[in-house]
Amino acid sequence: MTDINRIDNHRELRSYIQELGLTFEFQYLKSSDQWRDKNWNFQCSLRWNVTISNKDGLKKTFSHTCGTKHLQDMAKKRMPEDQYRKLFTAEIQEAQKTGILETYAPNMTVPIDPPDILDVLYCIVSDAESSFDSFKDFCDNCGFDDDSISHHKIYLLCRKMGRDLISLIGRDALNKLTELFRDY
Repeated sequence: MTDINRIDNHRELRSYIQELGLTFEFQYLKSSDQWRDKNWNFQCSLRWNVTISNKDGLKKTFSHTCGTKHLQDMAKKRMPEDQYRKLFTAEIQEAQKTGILETYAPNMTVPIDPPDILDVLYCIVSDAESSFDSFKDFCDNCGFDDDSISHHKIYLLCRKMGRDLISLIGRDALNKLTELFRDY
């Protein structure tokens, strides 16, 4: 996909979200969840509760988790160029716990930006769409073990997200969003 096509796709998605009358509220969830990647480096994640409201006032809350790689760019944009430097793992871990990025600049803190609504909605729509499969198909498509209780719990959570999203926007709108997100 070219940059022009990507911009057009994002514009069309944002326009459709506006047409649906959806609004988004983000609540940062302070956390210290960490795991090790395949190279045994610590990784952190940022967690949010995202409440989506439709034009009738119905609200549903979804969980959203994202990585921390964008914190470097966020700090670089907001800090004076002469004071920017790469963030240390400890600073990222602290930001994960507090929701505030302490910067190298004296007395300067940066609240963590909420994720982009397109990224959030893409995840919710993808999970919701996958929930209409049978559990076996869900596991096959996601690379999960269909004999796992924890994977069955994930499947049930996706089914709940699907029902919640349909209650907000309807099945036809979910189908249109699924189609629009194919090129996301």
